[in-house]
This record gives sequence, structure tokens and C-alpha cells, in this order.
Amino acid sequence: MAAFVEGTRQVAVDPDTGTLRGDLPALGEQIRSHISTHAGTMRAVLVEVSRSPELDAMMQEQFLAQRKALITRVLARAVDRGEIDASAITEDLWDVLLGYLIYRSVLTGRAPSSHTVQDLVDNVLIPSLTSHSACLRLVRSGPVPYCQPG
Repeated sequence: MAAFVEGTRQVAVDPDTGTLRGDLPALGEQIRSHISTHAGTMRAVLVEVSRSPELDAMMQEQFLAQRKALITRVLARAVDRGEIDASAITEDLWDVLLGYLIYRSVLTGRAPSSHTVQDLVDNVLIPSLTSHSACLRLVRSGPVPYCQPG
């Protein structure tokens, strides 16, 4: 567990490439690499987390909260640059990248590749974030049956 925690500190780097399309794959690649390296440890930790409130707190603080803070900064910058609308960001959205990569590495044993990360960004995250913004622009200009303001 100590190696996992220390590795978490070392790879929790804010990828500021200047665009959301650059930041999300860079962040996803950091997460993918770290999870792939520590998949066995994570499996053991996930079993023990349900039995140990202390371990659960450590996992929340040392791994999950750091990743959530990183993606929050990435998305906030995208809002500031006008790439996405702030209303497109939901509490569940940050779970998609981290959750899927953990699922693939830890639960299925099918280690995700860099291509997996890029596919997730291009086909799930970017469309989710940008279609919401497009719908908001359309709704503001008149009724659109498939767009519901959030």
C-alpha cells in the first residue's frame, strides 16, 4: 500500500496542455499508467477497504480526491477558455475516466491501452461535455425537442 500511495503522489501532475482535448488524454494516460502498474495492489486494497475505515479514508484522500482535484482543474480551465459550459460538468462525470480505467485494469484484468484512453476521451468525454454546451446554445435560441436545459 505504501508504494501505491507514494506512486499516487508522484504521478498526480496537472496536465496543462492548453486545450481540453490535450489535457484529458494526458490525465487519462497518467491514471492508466499508475493503475496498470498497481492493479494487483488495488485489487487487494479494494477488498480491504470494506473492512477498514482507515484504509478507505486513505484511498479516498490519497488517490480518489487527488484525481478528482486534477480533473476539476482541467475542466475549470476548459470553462475559462470557453471550450465547454460549466453546466456540462456533473459530479458523475469525473467518475467516467477514473472509474472505467479502474474497471478495466482491476476488475476485468484487461489492461487499458493508450488507445483505450484516447477512445474514451474522443467518444465519451468530449462529446458529453461539448454536446451539452451545444444544446444549451440551441435551447437559448428556441425550443429543441432533444435538448433539455440542465
